[in-house]
Amino acid sequence: MGDKVKELMESLEEKIEDVQDSKEFKEMLEFFSKFHDYSYHNTLLIKMQKPDASYVAGYRQWQDKFNRHVKEGEEGIAILAPFTYTTTETRIKEVMTAEGDLEKKEVEEEVKRTYFRPVYVFDISQTEGEEVPELDMSLDDDFSLLLSPLEEFADEKGIELIYKELSEGFKGFSKENKIVLE
Repeated sequence: MGDKVKELMESLEEKIEDVQDSKEFKEMLEFFSKFHDYSYHNTLLIKMQKPDASYVAGYRQWQDKFNRHVKEGEEGIAILAPFTYTTTETRIKEVMTAEGDLEKKEVEEEVKRTYFRPVYVFDISQTEGEEVPELDMSLDDDFSLLLSPLEEFADEKGIELIYKELSEGFKGFSKENKIVLE
């Protein structure tokens, strides 16, 4: 690695160390821990309805966990929430009699059922109230300087780097032995 790359890496490591020891970092971790981990399908539903969504929670969660309130007139983002209930069903089963014969008999069994129904969540941009913690993760140097070490690393590992315009909200992704960046 070149001197500039080494300098950038040391600067980045210093910044990470400073951040991890900070009060702000601990506040940020506490903040993130309050959010639900949405399923892949619900994440897609959120992105389809509000592509710029970042922090999403239900109406009551914003009030109870974050001391924030949904702004008047805001439309919720529909996701699917599972609900489980227990019911009793009558089934016909074959049962062994005392004589060793099989006999069909009606038997009542408790059965768990799950169904999904729409519930609504809201992005932080749709709320107001108590401030949320922020971290200063700005680099002192130009971000483009990090591209060179990435290109070196990718070349060293045989990973193809591709630069192209991506869909709204995407800045990059990796697939197989490729990294695609906008």
